[in-house]
Amino acid sequence: GGVELGLLNREQPAADFEGLYADCIYDHPNFADGFLRTSVADLANFQLMLIAKGTFNGTQILKQKTVEQMFSGSGITWGERELPGGGKVWRHSGGDPGVGALFEFQPDTGNGVVLLAHTHGASLDETSAYLFLDQS
Repeated sequence: GGVELGLLNREQPAADFEGLYADCIYDHPNFADGFLRTSVADLANFQLMLIAKGTFNGTQILKQKTVEQMFSGSGITWGERELPGGGKVWRHSGGDPGVGALFEFQPDTGNGVVLLAHTHGASLDETSAYLFLDQS
């Protein structure tokens, strides 16, 4: 068989129950996120760098102006969300069959949440909102 977007020579496996795939294919050649690999620790460090306006462990990774432009309201792939308990977060989320991710932070407080899940059926927005409530 040929290569289809999101699947490599295979049929999509059936879900055992909502969001959980026993034999999921995690290598989706999607533009532009396919084959991207990271960890919670790496994403947390990236988040700390953004909160510190481009600096991480005393090293300037991005220019402060670049970070400000990323979150000026016209940032590519970034959005804002109002939390149920009040306050706003900058966020990016995504997923594929069997996996989900959420990255949210408040630059003014320095609080942030990074969630990776081996299911796309979990409510990561609700989990994040709960964790932000716990941080206040």
